[in-house]
Amino acid sequence: MSTTPAPPSSPEQPAESARPPPSGSPPTDTRLQCLTLDEAACAATVSEIVAAGGRSGSGRQRRRQRVGRCYGVERVAAELGGPTILVNNAGITRDNLLFKMTEEDWDSVLSVHLRGAFLMSKACQKYATEATFGRIVNLSSTSAQGNRGQANYAAAKAGMQGFTKTLAIEVGASSA
Repeated sequence: MSTTPAPPSSPEQPAESARPPPSGSPPTDTRLQCLTLDEAACAATVSEIVAAGGRSGSGRQRRRQRVGRCYGVERVAAELGGPTILVNNAGITRDNLLFKMTEEDWDSVLSVHLRGAFLMSKACQKYATEATFGRIVNLSSTSAQGNRGQANYAAAKAGMQGFTKTLAIEVGASSA
């Protein structure tokens, strides 16, 4: 058995970690803030990131936010730096057949899914624009195509799809 020696490394080429990220690149350190209505639900994720050497925290997001003001995002920016990656994963279900569904059930599902994604995206867009890098990931569901007893949920998920496509047109890389 023979082995081939590895080529010598070039001293002129700096190590990857020594290079600053190019404009439009994500930050290289791990920073995650979990915003939720149930802060305890984020504890395991936060612990795992901190144990791996990253910076993380959790916070309780207020359910009712004023348009243009997302207190959780302001807290993230103060503690960890401006957020440039957002995952809109908030959602609730209040399943019922339409004739049994209350206005409150309809409004609460659409508010959590759509209003929450709108407020969070609007608040984070500022930081992503300043950093010349950003990503927004919006979660939807095949229920957007319709599902018995889920008129509110289907409407919210279909709305997320339209919202996502419109955001891509408005703030995507090709819109710059």
